[in-house]
This record gives sequence, structure tokens and C-alpha cells, in this order.
Amino acid sequence: MRRACWFLLLLLPLLLGAPACHDDRPPPATTGEFGQRTPAYLGGLIPVIDVNAADQTGLKFIVDTGSPVTLLNSVSFGHDQDYSAAGTTDLQAFNLGFTAIPTVTYAAFGADACGDVTLAGIVGGDLLQFYALTVDYLGAALFLWDDLGGSPDIGQAVAPATSVKVHLKGGGRANVVGLTVDLPPTRLVVDGSLEEQDGSFLVDTGASMVTMPQRVFDTLGSQDRPRIADVPVQTVYGESKGFIIRLRGLSLGGATQTDVPTFVVPDATLFNDLSSEVHTTIVALVGGTFLRNYQTTIRYPADRIELAAYHDPVHVNPREFVGPGFDLAAGCDGGFFVARVFPGTSAADQGIAEGSELLSIDTQQLAGLTIDEVDRLMRSYDAGAEVVMALRSGFAVRTFTFTYSDLLPRFTQ
Repeated sequence: MRRACWFLLLLLPLLLGAPACHDDRPPPATTGEFGQRTPAYLGGLIPVIDVNAADQTGLKFIVDTGSPVTLLNSVSFGHDQDYSAAGTTDLQAFNLGFTAIPTVTYAAFGADACGDVTLAGIVGGDLLQFYALTVDYLGAALFLWDDLGGSPDIGQAVAPATSVKVHLKGGGRANVVGLTVDLPPTRLVVDGSLEEQDGSFLVDTGASMVTMPQRVFDTLGSQDRPRIADVPVQTVYGESKGFIIRLRGLSLGGATQTDVPTFVVPDATLFNDLSSEVHTTIVALVGGTFLRNYQTTIRYPADRIELAAYHDPVHVNPREFVGPGFDLAAGCDGGFFVARVFPGTSAADQGIAEGSELLSIDTQQLAGLTIDEVDRLMRSYDAGAEVVMALRSGFAVRTFTFTYSDLLPRFTQ
């Protein structure tokens, strides 16, 4: 099964000690028109776009401000798992053609549980640094601009943008899977506050959620706040587990969000490495659960981020943690199966087993739907609703009535 998993991605090369300096390389030669709408898939709140590279078309690339390199997944380009190389590649992305982009190739993404390799690479900061990037979370689209004076008008109803100062840090001579490469300073470090504690944060479009180490969480009040435990997450260090909580508030400049879903990772290695690279203690990564509330424009040459709040953020489901007490995963050959049952919920009380196949929700049969469509249907009921579902375990089909509950209640109602 393709299990549901929050996907946190941050490429952290091991620096060899050479200091970073501003990149003196000119922008790459390009063809096409800047500022064109690029459709994006934002499942997991990470922007993924179609890219053409090395005579292949329709490849899925993450657009990741947290990665200092543009990366090609070796197995997607016909190489074996042990292949690695540094070189240049022509890319077509954002409706533009880029000539001789520096790239690193290695097996960054393996096959999923069904044996498929879906991600072919990353568009990283070493390319993005020359431009302004707009992520439209509401419209599921990206825009790349070569000359932008402020927050763009792309047709969305947004408030006037809050401009946040960015410190471009990091970079230097690095060891990436045994390859020595020189990286420009592209880490997006910003000042902000987390539950009234000031600190430095890294803005990362490649992170699904705001993410902090356990040691920062331990300094916050309300240690008994609700949490979703044992949540799997994929990082550059491999898959690990942490827990999800809500922050009372998170602010960058004058842009503030309350009740922010946040992932807490027990192992602080990622944050130690990152803080060492940028010579600043990084309190948290600012990922999709904060950025999704804004039309987000990252203006690399101007050292600014423009956050324009959506007037009607209908893409943010207020019921995202409300459900019957289980999560689903799509089967390799079709169907939707219980991937996890949460303790203390209606599903747990009725003995629902992992691996059971969900056949219908109310009167809606699920055959022919996508996992995203089923998830939207699952999340369309309020806490306290009683919802009839049919599940199959083995050869037996049974009907259950589940009482919906909120696994992660808000501080503010």
C-alpha cells in the first residue's frame, strides 16, 4: 500500500569548512516568457511540478527552497542506486527553458511501497536564487519571475502583502553523497516568534508542516496539549517518527497565524546540522501549514518574502484532523485500506483492523475515486457527526456507524 505520510524534505549537505560567498555566476540562459502560470500538485502541501530533462518529459520535481542544489534522482534517469555525478543539465520548467543548470545526480528518492518511483528530482535554491518565486497555494500554481518589484497580481483575492526580510545564508564547499560541490548561500533565514519566543526560522517549501525539534517544544507551555503520536515522516536522513501538535501562534514579521499544525521531531540532528551551516540557531522550519495561508512570493534578489493572506482560504480544510479514527492508504492495485487506527476513537472502540478495505462512505461508493477525492470526502463531516461506512475484512463486509472526533482541537474556536 501507498501509506499516508507527511513528507518533510530538507537536503542538508555536509559542509567541508569553506566559507560561503555570494554566487558570482550569471543567471542561466533561458528561453520562453517569465511569469507564466505553472500548475502544481500540492498534496502534502509541497509544490510538485512537471519538468522536462535529459530527453524525458513530464517528470515530477519538488520545488524546494530548503534544498541548496537542483537534484536529479538517478533511478529516474536510467542509473542504478549507486550512481552519483555532478554536472550540468538542460531543464524545461515554469514554461521556460534553462540551459546548462548545475545539477547533482544520485538516488535521492527510492521506490514507494508499490515499487513505483514517482519523484524525479528537485528544483533547488541554486536555480531559484536568480528569480522571484510565487507559490499560489489556493490556486495550486507556481510562477517564476525575472524582474518583480513586489507581490504580484495573479488574480487571487488577497490582503496587502506583509514584507519579511530574508537573510540568505549557508552554502560553501560541500560534500553531497561523496561529491564535492560549491553551493551559494540560499537558505531562507527569517526572524520571527513562536508562542512569544523570538528566534530564527528557515522558510522551506519542501516541508509539509512547520517543524521543530523536541527540545524547542519542551520549552513551550501546555505540554499536555493534544497530539497525534507516532506519525511517520520522510527526511533526507530517512523515515522517522514524531508527533503533531498545534502552536498557539507563529509570526514572521507582521504575518501571524494561530493554531498552526506543527510536526515535532525527537531527533535534533537535522536542526543541529542546519544551525551549524547558517551560523544561527534555527528554532523551526516554516513549511506548508503556515505558508498555505498566503500567496507566498520569495524574492531572492531583493532578500524579501511577500506574504499576502488569502481573503477566503477555502483550500484549508478546518476539518483536516476530524475523522472516524483511522487513516487511509491507496492499494497498489486499487482500493483504499485502513493504514492506521487511532486509540480512543470510534474506530478503535469498534475494533477496526489495519488492512481493512473501505468500500463506501454514507451512500457514496469509492470505486473509481482517487485517494485525494476519498480523503476530501472523509474530511467533509464535522466532529460529532455519525457516518455510516462499509468495510471489508477478509471475505466479510460489515457496516459501521462512526462518530467523528477531532484528533487535534484548536486553541482558538
